[in-house]
Amino acid sequence: MRSNLFRTACRSGIFVLGLAAVAVPAAQAQGRFAGSFKATLSPAPISMQPAATPGPPAMPALTMALLGPAAQGAATTTNLFAQVAIGGGYTTVFSFVNTGADTTTGNLVLTSDAGAPLRASLSTTGAPATVGSTFAISVPTGGSQVITAGPVNASDPTTTGWAAVVGSGGTLGGVATFQFVVGSALQTIVGVLSGNAVSAATVPLNDNHTQNRDTGYAVANTGTTNINVKVVLVNPDGSVLLSDNPPFLNPLAPGKHGAIFVWQELNNANFQFQGSMVLIEQASQSFSVVALVLNNGLFTAIPVIPGKPPGIN
Repeated sequence: MRSNLFRTACRSGIFVLGLAAVAVPAAQAQGRFAGSFKATLSPAPISMQPAATPGPPAMPALTMALLGPAAQGAATTTNLFAQVAIGGGYTTVFSFVNTGADTTTGNLVLTSDAGAPLRASLSTTGAPATVGSTFAISVPTGGSQVITAGPVNASDPTTTGWAAVVGSGGTLGGVATFQFVVGSALQTIVGVLSGNAVSAATVPLNDNHTQNRDTGYAVANTGTTNINVKVVLVNPDGSVLLSDNPPFLNPLAPGKHGAIFVWQELNNANFQFQGSMVLIEQASQSFSVVALVLNNGLFTAIPVIPGKPPGIN
């Protein structure tokens, strides 16, 4: 069954990071996990060369280009959201708080799965809605701002992608909240915390697909060149179970985005595993990632741990 939120052929799901679990009725869960790519990955492990030492995160290439040369020179603040959903009943609400000593100014930039500008109806309190893929932010010290991203037309299908804030000043934190409505009734609400780009990340796993307990993840390429991300499953004793190079991540072009369940990636309908999953960019380039576990219609956020164990390459 096809799902709206990530638009891939899979069982169900809402893809979140950073907030509490959200219960969704089983009938709604069916067909809710969407994606931006085909789940046609080989289950066979593929050996790769060790990754280099992680370097500093890259600024998102597409967001920087959209801001223009003048803003690029001053941009120091980046908040990344590796999953956004708009249309087909979904809106994404971005909430920002500035805990720094001066005002944060900049732009929220939306990018589609394909790496193109993601058009939406964008609004904030006290201002009319505008249509576009960028929206100005200004958050004073101690202040906050809420920006709602909805479909341009009420009949628009669900479109997914990722988002970033590029600005200067202050210390900005944020959360993107997905809201799914049927008619006037709220069906689902889940949140994604903003994060930084990483060159490696580790996700705890406790999966059993036969019991409908599955972990999924989404990746966005925030840099200026193709990335190639290796996925390694690590046993509880620290040994490697297998390595895989998912086709949608090898390569993933600048600005592009995709999502998948681990059992889909391995093409294993009987997947059962306790341990961890490590994502490694093979040239130490940066990417944004979020993860969740779907357990019989209950969605639980999983913190993505930046970095990897030294022996996993």
